[in-house]
Amino acid sequence: MSMIMESTRNDAREEVLRTISNEVLGIESFEPTGAPSAGFRTVSVRELGRALEAAYEAGLFVGRAVGYNAL
Repeated sequence: MSMIMESTRNDAREEVLRTISNEVLGIESFEPTGAPSAGFRTVSVRELGRALEAAYEAGLFVGRAVGYNAL
């Protein structure tokens, strides 16, 4: 796999994770802020479950798309 394709795939993956973390968990960035306590957030089990479900669904969607394109 070329470096360009790998970079594009990683960028797309990161964008999906950022969207899920923002919409479900209210996390706007994965970048450290410099303040130790600012890097942590308490989330409810319900929020965490919703985020994991969204990530799983995104994986299924991509897997189906790749599978169909391979045929």
